[in-house]
Amino acid sequence: MGSLRKRDSTTWLLVSFAGKLLNQRQKKFSVLAIAFQTILNFLDLLGILLFALLGVLAVSGITYQKNSKNLDAVLNILNLENSSLQIQVMTLAALSLLLLVLRSILSVVFFNRFNIFLARLSAIYISQQLSKLACSSMDTLNLYNIQTWFLILVKGSQSVIIRALGSIVGILVDGGLLLFIFIGLLLYNWKVGLSITLYFGLLVLLVDRIGNSRIGKLSARELNLEQRSNTQINDLLSIFREILVNGNATSQVKKIYEQKYEQAQVQAKVAFMPLMNKYLYESALVASLLVFSGVMFVFFDISTAFGAITLFFAASSRVMPTFLRIQTQISVIRNSKALLQLVIKADQELFEANKKVLILKSHESGGKNESRVQTIKLRKLRISNPVLDIEVKSAIFESGKIYGIVGESGSGKSTFIDVLLGLKECESGGIFFNERNLEPSLMRRRGVFGLVPQEVFLLNNSLRENLLLGRRDIDDKRLIQILQKCNLFNLNNSKKNLNEILGFGGRLLSGGEKQRLGLARALLGDPEVLILDESTSALDESSKSVFMNLIENLKKERIIIMVSHDNSLKRYFDEVYELSNGSIHRVESIG
Repeated sequence: MGSLRKRDSTTWLLVSFAGKLLNQRQKKFSVLAIAFQTILNFLDLLGILLFALLGVLAVSGITYQKNSKNLDAVLNILNLENSSLQIQVMTLAALSLLLLVLRSILSVVFFNRFNIFLARLSAIYISQQLSKLACSSMDTLNLYNIQTWFLILVKGSQSVIIRALGSIVGILVDGGLLLFIFIGLLLYNWKVGLSITLYFGLLVLLVDRIGNSRIGKLSARELNLEQRSNTQINDLLSIFREILVNGNATSQVKKIYEQKYEQAQVQAKVAFMPLMNKYLYESALVASLLVFSGVMFVFFDISTAFGAITLFFAASSRVMPTFLRIQTQISVIRNSKALLQLVIKADQELFEANKKVLILKSHESGGKNESRVQTIKLRKLRISNPVLDIEVKSAIFESGKIYGIVGESGSGKSTFIDVLLGLKECESGGIFFNERNLEPSLMRRRGVFGLVPQEVFLLNNSLRENLLLGRRDIDDKRLIQILQKCNLFNLNNSKKNLNEILGFGGRLLSGGEKQRLGLARALLGDPEVLILDESTSALDESSKSVFMNLIENLKKERIIIMVSHDNSLKRYFDEVYELSNGSIHRVESIG
């Protein structure tokens, strides 16, 4: 009983979360859609009752018995009381068939349109979550690994919208159909109606107990295995070169195989549940029809018995698939439970992370600062680092200079840069831009910063797309100017070069060209503060010299901050700050 309450509360949590995703217009559309299906359910009920009356009419005609009151009433409404038996049978059969087929066709059209609506809603939700994540800090991103974020943002979001919400609407629609049918049966023949209602009610409880009780646990196990195996595959591909050289690829592949095999077994069990439900329902239908027929022929006359059996068969032909659909939809929700709970948790974390962003946006005037950033001052900063907390008593960065940030590996250089970029929050202290204490994340959204990472990721796409990364506010003339400024390809205003495919990971470029392309990306937004994170670590001396000459030519217009282990770069630095023992201090002598 406790597990049942727990399961129901989880389902209600998923239902309420799905409801929160809809705005007023979308909720109104969903209500109208359910109302439309309710009208179609009425057509279904009429078709079933006409089919039952058809059986009664056939038996009455064959046995020359007097028609029942219900049958006479329907024949009078249709103006068929004086028609021949053949005409009456054909008319009732045609009307019953027409109503049932019409209801089925309209239902197919309805669910097709509704699924399109859900797919559009899913795309909107995914884009909204990505926007929230893009406005968050690195701390938020680091809550999960990349594979888990992919599950949450793509597969999980689709489960919330298309699967869970679609199943909820399906349950409401099919539940309405069952209600219509059972009410109609009770009004037409309360004994038959009550028998069918009780029988199928007990059958559903039995199938749910046997078939669906394990789905939630199995889905959680499947999700866990999928996350682990996907992470291992990503790790394998990331260190593929080393694994091939070291000769331990076989053991890595074996571990992945074992997890994927276990996952496949769990998936097979989950996939079998709906089939088992189907077999149980089919067997129960045949058994119940035989038992019901025997009881009716023993205790009632042939006309009453045949009419009741026809009604039972007509009702079962609609009730059985409807129950099966509801059972499948419940299975879908339970099967998605573990992933949906992960989506709900991530949604709440993104909401909390964006509270501060919303406050900042209310004070944001839009666009860049009224004047370019000339100075950045750090005062009494305390930065939390997983390895070592960092304290910055005082640091100043001024336009027109190149600053070096040095320190041993693990000293917190990347963390310090993340705080400066607004990707991570500091515990206390202030960062002052032109003497104004402003949030770095606010400055980041205004386009103040430009970043050149240690490893420049390149798409298997054209040079143009690798520069723009989805932006559409920069023309080819500006692109060519930036590329020439970065000494790339000696372009002559030729669009052919912009359309050149760079290959997967930029394999057609040298290391120096990749870094200069990363610099060109950063310069597209005309940043006032340019930050380079170990950007020369993989370059040879010749490429390094070319790259640093470019950087020196850029410093007149902006603040440039370089993180580096390379002592040979110190001659390019105007000032150096060193991170050591959890603090940052200015190096008085550069050499």
